[in-house]
Amino acid sequence: MLEKHKKPQYKSPLHKGVVTITHLLMYGALFSMIATGVIMISNYEHPLTLLSSWSFSEAGGDLKTFTDARTTHMWMLNSFYVFIVGHVGAAIYSKR
Repeated sequence: MLEKHKKPQYKSPLHKGVVTITHLLMYGALFSMIATGVIMISNYEHPLTLLSSWSFSEAGGDLKTFTDARTTHMWMLNSFYVFIVGHVGAAIYSKR
């Protein structure tokens, strides 16, 4: 059975730093994906409506802004996949 308040076990200060930085970058990638997604739907060429009440891009959008936001969004998505694979690999490695 798992303990209620089990703290993570770090092997060294360097390990703790790497874990902290990796998690911060992973959360940063998630929030960047949200921000670029909002920018994309705000600059789409056709009006988009969310739940029949929240409308985006009433007057059309800027194609360059949309394209730049989509490119950034895809980079963040790919980096998030790398973080997931790295996280699983590190968890498996630390449990051996």
